[in-house]
Amino acid sequence: MSSFRNIKITCPACNSEGAYTVWDSVNVDLDPDLKSKVMDGSLFTWVCPNCKKSFNAPYSFLYHDITHNFMVYFESEKSHIIPFAEYLRVMENGLDMNAIAAIAAKFRDENPQMNILFDSLTVDKELLFSVLEMPNGIWEFTERKHSISYDEYLRVCEEIK
Repeated sequence: MSSFRNIKITCPACNSEGAYTVWDSVNVDLDPDLKSKVMDGSLFTWVCPNCKKSFNAPYSFLYHDITHNFMVYFESEKSHIIPFAEYLRVMENGLDMNAIAAIAAKFRDENPQMNILFDSLTVDKELLFSVLEMPNGIWEFTERKHSISYDEYLRVCEEIK
């Protein structure tokens, strides 16, 4: 069961107070709509009721996926939602996070201004990665995808053993 509480939050732009829903526990089997909000980070967005500006306000919570048999605690002080979401996608697909990290490191070595994050596994067993570029010192997602075959992924798994 997912659980939440409402807290008061003060707008950093106009100092108005407003209610903010904080999820202590998210069960994506019972509340599947919350999964996409965790993955895209919108679960942590607060819009000021006064000035209408939106702000990123991450918090720690427990993520529970019964279907894929895992439960993970996101600690906002120690992590960022983007790598956490990538970790969740890796876990859902039963992949080895060390192999995914090795693939990303190799890609970064070959493309110093770019990075990749695991996105999905296609029906024909191709691993898709979102490409991030750093043109101005800030990582930005592009529409491009990088793919590798499942056989290449398995080869990387063997290399890191």
